[in-house]
Amino acid sequence: MTLMRKRIGDYLSLLASKTPAPGGGSATALVAATGVALAEMVIGIMQQRRQLAAGERRLLSKTITVLRRIRKKAEQCIRKDAEAYTAVRRAYAMKKTDCRREQTIARALERSFAVMYDLAAHLCDARRAVRQIESIVTRSIKNDLILSALYIDGSFHGAVATARINSDCLQVRHRARTLNGKLSALIKRYKKK
Repeated sequence: MTLMRKRIGDYLSLLASKTPAPGGGSATALVAATGVALAEMVIGIMQQRRQLAAGERRLLSKTITVLRRIRKKAEQCIRKDAEAYTAVRRAYAMKKTDCRREQTIARALERSFAVMYDLAAHLCDARRAVRQIESIVTRSIKNDLILSALYIDGSFHGAVATARINSDCLQVRHRARTLNGKLSALIKRYKKK
């Protein structure tokens, strides 16, 4: 059974178990999907209101399309992160005398980095989308949008932290610096939005 098809309680039990995957990256992706889904709910409720201006309706329609795409990406990351981390653990478990070990570890770390980096990049777009609709959301559902933004913020920082763990483990230091530079640029992009 895939992680996205598990019941919430089953997923949380698996997360709480002694197995290392799914772990923090997968949980980060779940929180990201939850935050984006909350924003989608808010937009769905807003779209039912008759007093919206035509421009507001267009903005909500455009925003929900963007958020649906991002939520699907976050849902995929729940599984992808668990798979990527499993590959990292397998690579480290290779015999130290195996000439392919270091290269296998580096590839696995970079793949794991990429899963979380991509999630963080999508969350930049999600946060911008949520900010664009903040001013037109009614008070009765404003709290859901606030929670959405907090979940998105937390999962962005979780994705960056998880990606950085992977890049920091790379033995080729110039490659680690390059990946960490990408993360720094992404953090600046996130703060601007």
